[in-house]
Amino acid sequence: MPSKVIMNIDETGVYYDTPPTRILCERGAPSNITTSQKHSVRMTVLRAVVFRGRKLPLLLIVRGEPDATIAMEEVPTYP
Repeated sequence: MPSKVIMNIDETGVYYDTPPTRILCERGAPSNITTSQKHSVRMTVLRAVVFRGRKLPLLLIVRGEPDATIAMEEVPTYP
C-alpha cells in the first residue's frame, strides 16, 4: 500500500450551542435550564493526517435534512 494513502483520522464532537452555566433572573423567578436546552446542538469534526505528516482540511459534519440548503455564513472561510 502506498504511503500517500495511509492516514490517521480522529473524530470528536463539538458543542457549539451550549447554554450558560449561570443566569440572571428576578428574585423569585425560576432560574433553571431544562435538560433539552443543555448541549442541544453539536457537530462532528474529523481531523486527518497523511503518513508523511501533511494535515488535511477539517471535515465538519452537521445534522441536516436531505435536499436542504446549507447556510454557508456559519463557516465562511471553510475551503
